[in-house]
Amino acid sequence: MKKLLLSALLMLSMSAFAQKQYILQSPDKDITVTIEAGEQLTYAVTHGNTCVLTPSSIGMKLADGTMLGTKPV
Repeated sequence: MKKLLLSALLMLSMSAFAQKQYILQSPDKDITVTIEAGEQLTYAVTHGNTCVLTPSSIGMKLADGTMLGTKPV
């Protein structure tokens, strides 16, 4: 699942749309990861009908002070 999430994040970093939603599912469709790129980069995780993780921000501060995840382009 980590590789799946990492792949999704890399795809989002190349996107140039203002508001986008990406939905990723496990092969058996039991686990769903929803990633939204709007003002903030967020993700949420569900297992079946159970919310495992509510929408949470994703971000990273680089050594030069650049913030990734805020107003993604």
